Amino acid sequence: EELVKRLGLTESPALQAEIIPSTELIKITVEDVNPKRAALVANTLADILIAQEDQLYTGGGKTSTEVLGEQLTQNKADVDESLQEYQRLLVRTPVPETIEVARQLFQLNQDRYASSLSQYEQALSREEIQANMITVFQTATIPELPFKPRVALNLALAVVVGLVGGLTLALI
Repeated sequence: EELVKRLGLTESPALQAEIIPSTELIKITVEDVNPKRAALVANTLADILIAQEDQLYTGGGKTSTEVLGEQLTQNKADVDESLQEYQRLLVRTPVPETIEVARQLFQLNQDRYASSLSQYEQALSREEIQANMITVFQTATIPELPFKPRVALNLALAVVVGLVGGLTLALI
C-alpha cells in the first residue's frame, strides 16, 4: 500500500521477496512491462523497508540514547549542585558531620553520573550498530534485455518437442 501510494501507481506490480539461503540477504524481484518502473519500484520498496525497520526499532518514541541523554544531563546537574553545596558548607560550617554528609552526597551523585555516562556510551554503540542493520547491498538496475518472453528458449523447446513428436509419429 505504501509503495502504491508513494509512487502513485494504480495497482501493485508483481513483487517477489525471497531470503537467500545461508545469508541474511533479501532479494526483491519486480516484474513489470516497463523496465525503468520495475527498477524504481524495487529501489523504493527497499527504502520503505529500511524506513519501517527504523520506525519499528524506535517505536515512534524516544530512543534509548535520548532517554539516557536526559538522565545524564540531570545527573550532571545533581553533581554540580551537590559540589556547590559541599563547597558552601566547607566555607560556612565548621561541623565535620554536616560536611561529611555533603561529601558523601557529592560522591554518590558523581558515581551515578559516571554510571549514566557509561550506559549512554553503550546505548550510542548499540544504536550505531542498529542503524546499519538493514542496508541496500545492491540497488536495482534497469535490465538491458527483457526477462520474459525468452524467445530463444521457447524456439529451442519447440524444435525439440516437434522433432520428438515427428519421430514418434513416424515410428507409429
